[in-house]
Amino acid sequence: MKKNNSHLITATIAVLVIYNILYWASKSSTFMQGFHKEVIGHWKLITFLEFLALASILVDMIVRWDAFAHTEKRVRFIITASLCILFMLKLVMGIIELYMRGGVS
Repeated sequence: MKKNNSHLITATIAVLVIYNILYWASKSSTFMQGFHKEVIGHWKLITFLEFLALASILVDMIVRWDAFAHTEKRVRFIITASLCILFMLKLVMGIIELYMRGGVS
């Protein structure tokens, strides 16, 4: 990539990737059950913050699409698309879990 590299967006991508790895690992592992309980306890806040971070990444990718090198375009597109799909899956699963626990009246 040329000049004007945004380190904050790169850090946001890294945080979202790490969070998704921890989240999906905690869903299937009893070792990380505490992490999953905390995520469920603060589900609305975490989902809102994840949405804001994902929206920032999407807007940055759209605005600076021409500034990226060809390989960086591919990598960013694949990572962003994967994060969007995982977010939608977590959102649907979270709403189902919230409904099952009686949180929706």
